[in-house]
Parts: sequence; C-alpha cells; structure tokens
Amino acid sequence: MKRVGIFLLGLVVVCFCISISFARQGQGAGEEISSFRKQQRDEHKQFQQNQQQERKRFKESLEGKTKEQKKEALKDFHQLQQQKREQFRQRQHQENMEFLKNRLQKNKKLTDAQKEELIKFFEQQYEENVSFRDEQQKKNVEFFEKIANDSNLTQEQRKQAIRKHFQEQRQEKLKLRLQQREENKSEIEHLRIQNQQQKQLQSEKK
Repeated sequence: MKRVGIFLLGLVVVCFCISISFARQGQGAGEEISSFRKQQRDEHKQFQQNQQQERKRFKESLEGKTKEQKKEALKDFHQLQQQKREQFRQRQHQENMEFLKNRLQKNKKLTDAQKEELIKFFEQQYEENVSFRDEQQKKNVEFFEKIANDSNLTQEQRKQAIRKHFQEQRQEKLKLRLQQREENKSEIEHLRIQNQQQKQLQSEKK
C-alpha cells in the first residue's frame, strides 16, 4: 500500500521521460533510466527494511510497560516513523526532479517553455500527493482513536473495522493513481499537438 504512494511520482517521471522523447535516444538513455529506477527501488527497499527493524525493536521495548505507557509510546513511535517517511519521500522527489531536469536538458524536441511547463506539472502533482497523504494520515489518527475508545467493540470487530478502513484507503489511492495517469497522458498529447503545430507553421513559412 505504501509502495504506491512513495513510488508514484518516481515511476511517473521516468515513464514520462521515455514518452516525451518522441524519437529514439539510443541505448545509453535507456540504460540511464533503468539505472535510475533500480537505484530508487533499492533505496525504497532498504528504507522499508530499516522501518521494519525499528518496529521490531520498538515492539520488544514495550515489554513490562503498562497499557497507558504502551499507548503513549506507540503514538510517539508512529509519529517518528511518519516523519521519517515524509523525509524519505521528499528526498526521492528531489532526486526525481533532478533526473527529470537532466533528461529535459538533453531533449531537443521540446522548447524551453514546454520544459518549464513539465517541471511545474510534476511539482503540482507532487504537492497533490503530499496533501493526499496528509489527509489520509489525519483520517488514520481519527479512526484509530475512535476504535480505541469504543469499549463496545470486540477484538474481531476491531480487526474487521481496520481491514475495511485500509481497503477504502487503497481504493482512494488507486483512484488518485488512475487520475494522475490520465493527466499524464493528456499532458503528453498536449505537447505532441504543440510540436506538430510548430512544425506545420515552420513548414508553411518555407
């Protein structure tokens, strides 16, 4: 579930770099893109492993603590891990944008104005993803506080409620993912039409 949120912009940027080429750029360009994608996947995998290890150590540290102490410690731990996730996403976003800008510099098919448009386009999508994650995190906090304070729920009912809650969030993420995919296609088509119109004008002037 988290993988989609973290990798969404990274994969989109790379795929977009391929799509906007409009013409073959040679084997070197493909290898550069593949290498970048592998680097980001490896970084993500290592980050996930680190957080899993932290969760394991944290769980062990709860032994011997009271229910209230565990509750407070869990709240602080979740906040800390969330902060680390946001820092990691921000760092990968910066890497994505640097990679995109580097690819755009080498692209001879797009005008400077089109390149700036693309950069602005992806920055806006990133901000949209940040707002989306913040909203989901807020809903998570409210949800878990609600079920934790509901003494009428059995353990099985809590499990079912949690399962349903995250299923709904996965659907929301999928909806955003598909929406942004369509936005990307529209942006690609927009640039292609612009290029065709520019070529036609240049041809008419000759």
